[in-house]
Amino acid sequence: MDYKKTQKAIDVLEKAGYYVGSLYHVDDVKTYFDCTDDEAMEVLDSALDNDGTAETIWVAIREIGWMMGLKEIED
Repeated sequence: MDYKKTQKAIDVLEKAGYYVGSLYHVDDVKTYFDCTDDEAMEVLDSALDNDGTAETIWVAIREIGWMMGLKEIED
């Protein structure tokens, strides 16, 4: 996939409200390991889709919102 197609996909996601400022690529994994693209994607999937990563992000979202003085929604 070329840069223009990738950027167009990023733009579409961003306009739909998704945060796209931190994307990972199989090449990121391949800087550490000699592996196939499929293996690298498996590493990314496991690293990014685990309870520890998700919990860290949710905690950070709330803490930063509080620091910014945003009003928390009550249940």
